[in-house]
Order: sequence, then structure tokens, then C-alpha cells
Amino acid sequence: MTCESAPDTRRSRLTTYQEVLLGTAATVALCYYGRLVLIPTLLGVAVALILAPAVRLLARFRVPRPLSALVLISVTLAVMYAVTHLLYDLVVQFVGELPAHSAQIESFLDGIRRQLDHFLASTRLWRPPSEPGLAVHQPFDWPKLVLGGANSVGEFLFVTSFVPFITYFLLTWQDHLYRASVRLFAHDRRPEVEKTLGQIASMLRSVLIGNLLVGLLLGVLSSILCALVSVPYFYVIGMVSGMLSMVPYLGVVLALLPPILMGIGKLTGTGVLVLTLGVLLMHLLAINLLVPKLIGRRVQVNPLAATLSLLLWGVLWGGVGLILAVPIAAAAKIICDHIGPLQAIGAWLGDDLDGADQEA
Repeated sequence: MTCESAPDTRRSRLTTYQEVLLGTAATVALCYYGRLVLIPTLLGVAVALILAPAVRLLARFRVPRPLSALVLISVTLAVMYAVTHLLYDLVVQFVGELPAHSAQIESFLDGIRRQLDHFLASTRLWRPPSEPGLAVHQPFDWPKLVLGGANSVGEFLFVTSFVPFITYFLLTWQDHLYRASVRLFAHDRRPEVEKTLGQIASMLRSVLIGNLLVGLLLGVLSSILCALVSVPYFYVIGMVSGMLSMVPYLGVVLALLPPILMGIGKLTGTGVLVLTLGVLLMHLLAINLLVPKLIGRRVQVNPLAATLSLLLWGVLWGGVGLILAVPIAAAAKIICDHIGPLQAIGAWLGDDLDGADQEA
């Protein structure tokens, strides 16, 4: 009996893994081809999770939920519009001042180009073409990079215009959608589904609010640093630098770009060095101290799984995928932890294998 049950068990596990593999492939295909629908939906969910505590707070003062949601979304849109308008003015001013510093920039770039050409020629890794070719410069397709699928600015604006409406209906119909989602499952599975949804919502809210708070703190510190080295419009550039510092892996490089670009022709060598060391120190402080305290306990995803998730969702959804990659991986781990055949996958995604073995 034991010998017969062992092959059956292995066959059952193989069938389960095959089903998981096929389901994962189908999910990835759905996420890629349906990204223009899924991305605004997930962004609306993210904004709704951030604003939900404020809606509940206003409900204690007997403010109707539709009114509180409308007011909070309107304030959020007004702040985003003001920031976007201010950044646009700064970019226009930067482009206007760029010709005055073009000689300095070209001299710097020519020095780097000469050193690179000398290195490549000395190592024989590259040889110039025998016949000059026609260089074709493709325009930078930033909507597709940021949104991971939009083919034009109009399509980008059209897709993102649905985010406020999705957020509003999620905030006003929260209880109904929650109960209706639970009723999609069998009666005996509903308690487990409620627990899973609660853990996912709590994790996502903690991650989003934690990242927002850390980004704002880094923004304030970056603004002070930019003011010390005399970066123009330090109060805006510092906030942008602090928010960009929260981008996984590329945060340090992206955080340095706005102050250095705005400081062209105004920053000295000492100022650039102080700015670089300051941004690096703040990034290390946030990643090693603040993020683990505010976010790390909720995510519980090991670094390899987080890196693979960043790669996957960055390829599928561009810049938005990089923002949502780790929360999606953490949500997938929570789901796997509550499904018996998938608990091994949840343990692989997690960072506490000893605790999973003891629980099992």
C-alpha cells in the first residue's frame, strides 16, 4: 500500500506543478496583452489603499463616504497637477538654459568619448566601420517605457484618466466589492479567502504608505542637501530626488540625475562630490534602516524572488512594473501560503524557510 501511494503522491505533485506552470504562463500572457487595462486598475487599487484610512477617519466625523472620497481624490489630483506643472516649468527653463552650457557639456562628453574609443581600440573589442553608414536616430518612446504599452501620449493620457474613477468606485463600493469577491468561492473556503484578502490588503497598504513616507523623508533631506550646495529650485528638485531614490536598484543613479542636471554651470567639483556622497548616504540609510522597519516585515519576500519579480514586471509593464513588482510578488506569496499544494512555492518566495518548515 505504501509503495503504491508513493508514485500516486509524486504523480499528484507533478500534475499540480504542471497546472501551476500552465496557469502562470496564461497569467503572464494575460498581464502582457491586457496591460492597458490591468495597469490603471492596479494603480487605482494602490491609490484607494492609500486613501482608505483617510476615508475611514472622515467617516468617524459622519462625513459620507462618497463625499470624502471625492474630496480626497480632488485634493490628490490638484497636488499632482501642481507638481507636474512646476516640473514642466523647470524642464522648460532647463532646456532654455542648456545652450549656455553646451560647450562645457560637449567638452565633458568628448573627453569620455575619447577615453572610451581609446580603450576599445586598445583592446580590439571594436573597430570603426570601413564605410560610413547612415545613422538613424529613433525617437525616445517614453510612454511605452513608463506605462509598458502605450503607443502615444494620447493613449497614455486616455488610459491614466481612468485611475481617478477606479479609485473613487473602489473607495465608495469597498464593502460591497469585498463581500462579492468572497462569495465567488465555495462556502467552506470563504473564511480562508477572507483571511487571504485581509493579509494582502494590509501588506499592500503598509508597502505603499511606507514607501511614500520614506520617499517624503528622503525628499526633505535631499532638499536640504540641494540647498546647501546651491542647486536651483532645491525644494522641488530635492523632493523629486528623494522619490526617485525609492526605485529598486536604480534609486541612487536616478536620485542624482535631477540635482546634477539642474546644477549644470552652477555646481563646483566639491558641490558635486558632496551631493553624490549625501545622496548615497541617504539611500543606504533608507534601504538598510527605514525600509526594513516600515516595510520589510510585511513583504517577507527573499531578495532573489524580488529581483526576478522586478525583471519580469519591468519587461511586461515598464516603469509601472518596477513600482508594483515587489507588492505583486508579496501578494503571490500570501496566496500560495493559503493554498495547500502551493505552499512549497510560497516558501520558495519567502525569506523564512525555517519558520515555514516548523509551521508545516
